Amino acid sequence: MNAASSELWGGEVDVTYQASSSLNAFASAAYVQTEFVNFSTPTGGNFAGNDFPFAPELTASLGASYVF
Repeated sequence: MNAASSELWGGEVDVTYQASSSLNAFASAAYVQTEFVNFSTPTGGNFAGNDFPFAPELTASLGASYVF
């Protein structure tokens, strides 16, 4: 079943730092806002105004790589 209409907006920031020729570090953060605008089911359910399932509002990552 598909929603008749929905909205999604957000943004992401990525930062990379080259500490040396062997060491690279990175970080990212993202925000997303989701909403079903029009979503009715044949059985009478109405999901309008709900967020998308399994769509986190905030995400982040942090890591590094080292080349020997």
